[in-house]
Amino acid sequence: MHFDFEGALMRRGCTKTDVIRARGRLANAKTWFAHRGWDVLPDNERGRRILQWGADHAWLAGPANPKRSVRSWCLRWAPWLTDAELNQLVRETEARDKRWTNDQSATVLEIGVRDREALRLWFFGADDDPNYQRRQELKRAKDAARKRKSRVAHNTGRPRGRPPLDLSPEELAARKREQAAERQRRRRASRKNKSRDIIDIGSVTNLSVTPTAKVSAERPSATARMTPDDVIEVADAELLSEIKIAIPRKPDVIVLVQLPKAGRAQARRPIHAGMLEKWRERRATFGGQQ
Repeated sequence: MHFDFEGALMRRGCTKTDVIRARGRLANAKTWFAHRGWDVLPDNERGRRILQWGADHAWLAGPANPKRSVRSWCLRWAPWLTDAELNQLVRETEARDKRWTNDQSATVLEIGVRDREALRLWFFGADDDPNYQRRQELKRAKDAARKRKSRVAHNTGRPRGRPPLDLSPEELAARKREQAAERQRRRRASRKNKSRDIIDIGSVTNLSVTPTAKVSAERPSATARMTPDDVIEVADAELLSEIKIAIPRKPDVIVLVQLPKAGRAQARRPIHAGMLEKWRERRATFGGQQ
């Protein structure tokens, strides 16, 4: 029959980490009991406090049947319990559903830093190191020793670093210049724009612009003669009586070109006869010349 481990964890509201941690602490507790010379827990206040701690961990360690797990662990280490006390302990454990930290567990079992290191009780903390200072020092010392051992194992007898190049002073100076030039090239390449005076911006942004130098070279002068085919739009003669805007077919700039008088006369807007008479009368009234 297949046991649904994930489903049991979800129903109980715990994770695989809780189960692994609980089983590891119970295994470490067995090592600690053997170190203390206990075949069973003592029937006193300290023994009952440890029994309560073990019941909480046995509840988490057996997700298939937590009540049976609690009964088995308690009967193994506290055979002096009566049936009524055992049933009461199971009910209290089920209602409590407590999670213990490493240092809390070490405080209940009275495990210090020295005991933890000597017996390798890694699922426990320490009851005599509340600020983790001693454990951090031991960790750094172990790390340094491990690195020394690794360096010795991989030592080849050669000096540390890269071996020097067999170059003459001139070759060494040339190599330094090449390295400096390469660093500068990489620094310029890492910029957003490779140069202030960039001409081909399309290589960077896929956009196209008309270069400034090309515009100034192809700009027509104000006195250049333009053919009628080059002009595509003429401004209104009343608004601009003497000039018009000449736009080439593919222009870089817009140039204002002086028109001859004949062109201005032909481009003049027709005036209604009645409006012309009123304008002449007004000019005569105020002493103006027609």
